[in-house]
Amino acid sequence: MRKPKIVKIKTPSIITRDTEVKVAKPWTKIEALKDNPVRHTGQEYLKFINTEVFSESSKYYLKNGYYTNAPEGTSEYIEFWDEEERRCKEGYTVGGVRITGEHYAYLNYGRILATIDDGTRQRKIDTFPKFLDMDYYWYHELEEAERNGQGMIVVKARRKGYSYKNAFGMVWRYNWFPSSVVILAAYEKTFWSNTMEMAKNMINFINENTDWVKGFLIDRQDHIKSGYIEKDPISGVNIQKGFKTELLALSFKDSPQKSVGRTAERMLFEEAGDWPGLMQAYQRSYPLFKDGNIMIGIPILYGTGGNNKNGTNADFEEMFYNPSAYGLRSYENIYDENAVGEAGWFVDDAWYREPYVDKAGNALREEAIKDIDLERQAKKVADPKAYNMMVTQHPHTPKEAFLRNEGAVFPAIELYNVLNKLKTNDKYRKLGNPGTLYEEEGEIRFRPDLEKKLAPIMKFPHGPHDSIEGCPVIYQHPPDNIPHGMYKIGLDPVAFDRSGSKSLNCAIVYKSYQKFDHGYDEIVAEYTGRPENIEIYNRNLELLSEYFGGAEIMFENDRGEVLSYFKRRGKMHLLANQPDNVISKVIKDSQVSRIKGCHMNERMKDAGEKFILRWLWSERGTREDGSKVYNMDLLPSVPLVEELIGYHREGNFDRVMAFMQLMFMVEETYESEILPENPKNVAAEFLINQLDKMFVKK
Repeated sequence: MRKPKIVKIKTPSIITRDTEVKVAKPWTKIEALKDNPVRHTGQEYLKFINTEVFSESSKYYLKNGYYTNAPEGTSEYIEFWDEEERRCKEGYTVGGVRITGEHYAYLNYGRILATIDDGTRQRKIDTFPKFLDMDYYWYHELEEAERNGQGMIVVKARRKGYSYKNAFGMVWRYNWFPSSVVILAAYEKTFWSNTMEMAKNMINFINENTDWVKGFLIDRQDHIKSGYIEKDPISGVNIQKGFKTELLALSFKDSPQKSVGRTAERMLFEEAGDWPGLMQAYQRSYPLFKDGNIMIGIPILYGTGGNNKNGTNADFEEMFYNPSAYGLRSYENIYDENAVGEAGWFVDDAWYREPYVDKAGNALREEAIKDIDLERQAKKVADPKAYNMMVTQHPHTPKEAFLRNEGAVFPAIELYNVLNKLKTNDKYRKLGNPGTLYEEEGEIRFRPDLEKKLAPIMKFPHGPHDSIEGCPVIYQHPPDNIPHGMYKIGLDPVAFDRSGSKSLNCAIVYKSYQKFDHGYDEIVAEYTGRPENIEIYNRNLELLSEYFGGAEIMFENDRGEVLSYFKRRGKMHLLANQPDNVISKVIKDSQVSRIKGCHMNERMKDAGEKFILRWLWSERGTREDGSKVYNMDLLPSVPLVEELIGYHREGNFDRVMAFMQLMFMVEETYESEILPENPKNVAAEFLINQLDKMFVKK
């Protein structure tokens, strides 16, 4: 460490509260954010200038290779480091604008790998972070959360520096707050190892270049403890002394009990979007940061939602959209279009996207969003798979972040647009007429639920306290004279009346390919539910079939009581025959012969997914602007669309499985139907080919 004289830090007024400055459309197409991207935080939106004044110490170090010329031990030297410590703990105010202590420390003593252009090429160097308006708001919210005993949950786009910020947050507690414990948790070791290395690099930098040198009582990859050993002169016993702050990393996959008996000022949940059983891990960790109803530390959950492989981010999504229920800081959801309710902290790609950041660290959001959309459009044309990945990793909204990219079977982004239309467009929001089917005077009739006494299951997933009785929902009633074969029903039955599972019976009614005057190739009704007695469901299913002209029911025939019910009722003709043509194509030399319904195995699921995908991408026409209309654009059911978006083999997707049974019946009769003209769909063929590659056929 160099010595001679103290360098006085200049503190001119450098920030302007520019009330005239507004960001035009910071999130495209979201009116709620048009004027102020941080209005939901209660913080004032600022336009920053000359922000280097917040980094005078790091700027001096970069120029000279040390922080102060003051000789060690002099009053000037002590004054310098005392003032720096105060700023690192309490914050620093210039021109009426304050940055938090953690933010000041990060700017002047944190280390990151940053890309620079040295005139010949771009390369990475180990250097200090730069001021960003994105970080200004984040650190203020984090400080407020700690003050109020609230955790933070963060969904973010890729490459927003949160691993660096959270690694330094560990160092901040370690270096300036005696006896602090910070736990870095992840599902697997590979997710925390890089962040832990970042923290160690920053600790080494501080030890080498500042007056805050701390020895190590423990120095392992997964555990650091500051302090030193001093032998007692009388007893000769070694005594641990010093700060005794700790950083502990653990994997919940391998050793979740490692933290038992500890407390933590902070607990970081790294890569929360790629964490199976996140909610259980969070609840198991309560004693670390919560004593009864008192928060003694705060949890910080962060990650990128688009890692969703096999539904691994379902808990992350649930907690993000319901943060207050989990003791996490809650904000108005101003991100998702026409959303109502709360959400966690969201960082979209436009908050920091080079080169769309000015010299003072203000995000040039409008330019960044235009650039993102141009890149999206280029990828969409060239490679749909790359397009899906970009949308989830560089999202405009949290909903985009939570779309599946890895292992996604169906076109999640296009389906998400359909879902938005169904939920927000007044023309579609009231689709579906719940009611009761009954028999009167030899006819099956429908009584709409005008008094709102019924509880149709119209969201996915249904909540633990939601009624699962269900009722039929009609999107399009049949004509008076129903041609034979006009309607078909796909059914996914549950195995028993009640169990610990969340499975529901689901029947989907479909209007066939035939070009009737009343339309074709459409979903027209559904009945999802699980009454106390399966007889109630099967009776309603029977009535649903007869209401739609004796529509045949294709069902999974190795579970439930469908076959026995219709046999008792003498109505076996309402059950569809086994789809032998489909089975023979999918399973060579199949010996299955059950006459009615369809059995399921992995190869049948392969085929069912392909049939659904082909149906979704089937063209129906062209809009006035020249864009294509596909079958998926005509889906009327919100929960069915939600299931298609989230579908994976290991999950519970009753509507998708019912749709699959329906597609087997459609495929079985495909060649005998009168088909609408449908030119070859390149996008559909591409996705079907990709789907073929995802599964190994036996």
